[in-house]
Amino acid sequence: MMTDAELTQLRADILETLDTTVVIQRVTHGTADPYGYGGTATWAAIGTAAARVDPVANSRGRELIAAKESATDYRQLTIPYDTTIAQGDRVVYGSKTYEIRTLSDDHSLRAVRRAELVVTK
Repeated sequence: MMTDAELTQLRADILETLDTTVVIQRVTHGTADPYGYGGTATWAAIGTAAARVDPVANSRGRELIAAKESATDYRQLTIPYDTTIAQGDRVVYGSKTYEIRTLSDDHSLRAVRRAELVVTK
């Protein structure tokens, strides 16, 4: 088992490998009309994070949709363990906006948080 000092050092070492910055966005909904309709969705930045964004090259990268094959842009996001992010948020990396497909918080050391991203349409 790692000591607190060792875990702190591990997190600092990992932080040095996070070579880019991403913007994390969360949706808010405007006020609905008296019938419950409306409430326009608006995405707003809730913060930025040091990150590493890596391509995911596996069989899930190509899906059969409506009887034709299309490429899907999947990425793995690695961010510091204490970054505020939730399922349903979006991540802006470079010129692309990605949805969080899966968010993994159950790591043994809690040194990082990981998410699988997919480019939004």
